Amino acid sequence: MSEAWFKQRVGDLLAGALGEGAPEAALVAKVLGPAKKAGQGDYAFPCFVLAKALRKSPAVIAAELVAAISDRVAADPQLSAAEAAGPYVNVFVDPAARAQVTLEAIEERGVAYGRSDMGGGPPFVSTSPRPISPSPLGSVTSGRRSSGARSATCTGRVATSPSESITSATGASSLACSWWR
Repeated sequence: MSEAWFKQRVGDLLAGALGEGAPEAALVAKVLGPAKKAGQGDYAFPCFVLAKALRKSPAVIAAELVAAISDRVAADPQLSAAEAAGPYVNVFVDPAARAQVTLEAIEERGVAYGRSDMGGGPPFVSTSPRPISPSPLGSVTSGRRSSGARSATCTGRVATSPSESITSATGASSLACSWWR
């Protein structure tokens, strides 16, 4: 089991309540996602997408879906509850089941748990707020350091003196910092 398994399980429950083979059932996987706020469940399904096809209010559709899946949610040890909150169907995952999935993932990945390769590529360097057009010197982002002196950060490196210029990855000077206090 994984976090994706929970989403698939909830999606299957909702699609089953709409009817096997119903064209609306394909929409469930596309719009089912995490709830926006804490306390609104682990997964939320907005019924707006079904309103036109079913010719009903989203709130009525949500209530009907919850009524259709409530018995199956109660019988599923991984899910704890489903409720209609206006036009949304909110489904809660059992905390013990989620903890078990997390512990299994930690055991499986070991010390690599929580690590990611995301952002491991070369950094994007831009000396302009608008990279495809030139910008005047006055539009460069400036900030204050704790000593009160001004500095300019353009390429992830901070110029430390008025005469120092920040150079790009090619070595060409891209900004002469001459406005210091």
